[in-house]
Amino acid sequence: MSNDAENEYFCDGLAEELLNALAKIDDLNVAARTSAFSFKGKGANVSEIGNALNVNTILEGSVRKSGNRLRITVQLVKASNGYHLWSERYDREMRDIFDVQDEITLAVVGALKVKLFGEERAAVLKRYTDNPQAYEFYLKGIYYRWKLTPEEFGKSLKYFEQATAADPNFALAYFGLASYYGYGTAWGLLPTPPEEGWAKAEAAMEKVLELDATLPEVLIGNAFKLVHYREWDEAGTGIERAAEANPKFPEIHHLYSFYLLAVGRFDDAVSEAKRALELDPLSLNYSRFLGICFFFARRHDEAIGQLNQALELEPNNPSVYEILGGVYVQKGMFAEAAAAWQRAMTLEGDDELAAVLDRDKDNFANAAQAIAQKRIERMNAKTASGEFVLAINLARAYLMLGDEDQTFYWLEKAVDERNVFPLLMNSDPFYDRVRSDSRFQDLLRRVGFPTDENAPGRTTNEASETQTARLSPAATEAKEFGVPPSGGNLNNQSTSSAGEKQPPEGGTPNFTSNIKRGYLITLVVFLLAAVGFGYWFLSAKKSDSSAGGKKSLAVLPFVNASQDANAEYLSDGITESIINNLSQLAGLKVMSRNSAFRFKNNQTDTKNIASQLGVESLVTGDIKQLGDKLIINVRLIDPSDDSQIWGNQYVKTTADVIAAQTEIAQAVAQNLRLRLTNSEQRQLGKSYTKNAEAYELYLRGRFHYFKITQAEIRKSIEFYEQAIELDPTYALAYAGIADAYRTLPIAYGTSSKESFPQAKAAAIKALEIDANLAEAHIVLGWIAFWFEWDWQAAESELKRAIELAPNNADAHRAYAHLLSNTGRHVEAIAESKLARELDPLSLITNSLEGQFLFYAGRELEAFARYHKTLEIEPNFWVAHNGLARIYIRQKRFAEAVTALNKAIELSGGSTEPITQLGYALAKSGNREKAQATLEELKSLAAESYVPAYNFAMVYNGLGEKEEALKYLEKSFEEREVQITFIKIDTRWDEFRAAPRFIEIIKRMNFE
Repeated sequence: MSNDAENEYFCDGLAEELLNALAKIDDLNVAARTSAFSFKGKGANVSEIGNALNVNTILEGSVRKSGNRLRITVQLVKASNGYHLWSERYDREMRDIFDVQDEITLAVVGALKVKLFGEERAAVLKRYTDNPQAYEFYLKGIYYRWKLTPEEFGKSLKYFEQATAADPNFALAYFGLASYYGYGTAWGLLPTPPEEGWAKAEAAMEKVLELDATLPEVLIGNAFKLVHYREWDEAGTGIERAAEANPKFPEIHHLYSFYLLAVGRFDDAVSEAKRALELDPLSLNYSRFLGICFFFARRHDEAIGQLNQALELEPNNPSVYEILGGVYVQKGMFAEAAAAWQRAMTLEGDDELAAVLDRDKDNFANAAQAIAQKRIERMNAKTASGEFVLAINLARAYLMLGDEDQTFYWLEKAVDERNVFPLLMNSDPFYDRVRSDSRFQDLLRRVGFPTDENAPGRTTNEASETQTARLSPAATEAKEFGVPPSGGNLNNQSTSSAGEKQPPEGGTPNFTSNIKRGYLITLVVFLLAAVGFGYWFLSAKKSDSSAGGKKSLAVLPFVNASQDANAEYLSDGITESIINNLSQLAGLKVMSRNSAFRFKNNQTDTKNIASQLGVESLVTGDIKQLGDKLIINVRLIDPSDDSQIWGNQYVKTTADVIAAQTEIAQAVAQNLRLRLTNSEQRQLGKSYTKNAEAYELYLRGRFHYFKITQAEIRKSIEFYEQAIELDPTYALAYAGIADAYRTLPIAYGTSSKESFPQAKAAAIKALEIDANLAEAHIVLGWIAFWFEWDWQAAESELKRAIELAPNNADAHRAYAHLLSNTGRHVEAIAESKLARELDPLSLITNSLEGQFLFYAGRELEAFARYHKTLEIEPNFWVAHNGLARIYIRQKRFAEAVTALNKAIELSGGSTEPITQLGYALAKSGNREKAQATLEELKSLAAESYVPAYNFAMVYNGLGEKEEALKYLEKSFEEREVQITFIKIDTRWDEFRAAPRFIEIIKRMNFE
């Protein structure tokens, strides 16, 4: 909480030190750092955190540091209901920090009624330094070590050195130095020769041993050193002892699983990896590495399942996709492998390699070899400019090309480099095709592994044979690639006639620190990252987009308790009004109408509802209408135990209904103890009309609009117009008309030229009355996007809507759509996720995220998102239609046809899936049936409007370019919504050089 962001290191460090101290207590299970810190800054409620970490108590707090003064506030909270078991505030000076830590630790132990005796108490209260300055330097070093990027990792050295200078007896600071030099050298991150880095690491470890040989870190460091020297038996014994002595230290179990995997003890490796993940369940490293263990054990289905779980923790992690692709290759699922690897490349920002894979995706072997060739060219260029290139990267690239001479040449160099990268050769399935080669056996012997060709990792299953056949053609002459086995222009050493390794022409090897990440070929780079001491090498620290500190709420649909079912519009409308009122508050996250109304007729299990919506509190209620009287019962509920926080009954006349909803919203905000600005207080009390009858007509309009059929939407317009007749200044009613006309062209294929001008006129009228009406800005954003093709104006309107209503999921969804259609895919997906956070059970929000992922080329994630949508509602035709698009791109036409027939049935014969079916049939070669869908569309066009774009798409599939362009030009003239997709829809790629197509793109302001 300090004004200076630089003091964040102190907050993180203090939390970690308390965690480490409490973790030493046998009778106390403490969540590991990675899992605990995954909630940093996310504003999650304690119940959610408790469930995720499987703990019943949470220690939280804040630190304010100003100069040498500290204010530390700590609370021990019960996860089930948020009640405080203990809390305290400490106002101290920096020199008292050690006393404060001890006091907090003992207070927590006391509040939890845990008994501490003798050695255990001494261990918990043990101090590694009494020098506050040294301690502060150490915390800074730890902070940068965890920042997870090579640059930040490099900063840790200075602080560890300052800590040891301030206190020469500070064992943990020396371990920080050892980890910097050891891990940095192992990963090739340091600007020093490996032998120099290892020497410094060992010297620091010797100092740690001299000062405190009981540290668990000592056991890890020693074991890692033994692995470096290939002393496998001694390393195994040391790690096993460390695991026995520190059973609750996940990093030790993680390192042990790596060791077991390296020596081929697969079942034991899986067991230890599972134990590490149990101790630290939200660790991406541990989740990913368990997937690797399954992969190396040839338990492919379990590997796929586990890696998908890792993606749930971090959906945009390229290393997980890379490993997943390797598993698919082993199973012979080459289309899935290509999709996973292409996603990894996209996340890495390597569009060039992603394009190579996309270009040859129908011939996976060619694509893999083209990528390997491209990587070799890049590495040649790097070394020519003086950069250091890891030999293992070259070895793997040449193995993908099937050039075994070059492969073994560079594998020998990799072994000589003595970093961590060759340590999994014994088990890695990647090397199965050369495992029986005597040269490979010699290399295993040099690393200290068994040399039997049937040692761990040997497999002869069909998928492996298929992989070898498709990925390993006859060796190509090395001169084609510019690197002969006897030498070359790369920076590693050539071999002299006497067998000595000499530097290549041009000088000695250059150990620069500017090493880039390995990629498609360098799977092992990612494998070692999971060990925990290399993750910073793989991914930059993600920015936290969560809204820290926000309370969260869902207003469930009020029950219509009247005898008259026609009064349902009133219960639905008042619910929506309360949602809209509360959504304007910056300190409150409110679930949107779509998600809340999923529970309209099922509100019994409040805990489950809150869990699905991800909220802390629920508002429920019922409304009974008796003549001109309304009886409204409202309850604010804590779903963790179904207790009522607040409740009230309002007895109003129908003329007072507007005041009633305002009172309810204000009471909810007050009982949630929200701090409202003057502006927010005014906004909560704002009413858009004082005419109760007009308000009732508006509610009827909303009720019919959400029936989402063309007839019902048109009926909603009638009610909005009647409301305006009673109150011509009713801005919300104008916004309702605008939204209704905006919906018709995209949902029901009505003419854009008929609907959008009416939508725009109504939206402008709404804004003339109330310039801050977010709903009207959203409609103008859609119109500028879909109809006017004014991309800048569309973005301005939608950003203004989000500024006015940050909790409005529709605004975020519309902005995401605009970003996607204009090719800004990364921004689109980020915005779409914000919409889903606000509207997690909305079918259209989930499906559109699948669409945005699809157009971004992230097919695996799109596939998963569509299936998530169908878990919510199996009969949502839009999701079936989206899945079909993926199947078509993957040339799985039979599955596409099945999905589209389902979509047609569920949609009642919408022209959208009929069009997609025609395209799929055409691309599958079934021209006769494709032509039949064209006739069906023409028949439908005789009765109602069918977009010209639909005909263009089917003709596109049939390869009839002239007809396709004719209808595409007609779609352009009609300004149809569908044509806004042509910039990103790859189905038009064959048309992009056509002058008529170029003219359309230009006139739509895409270029």
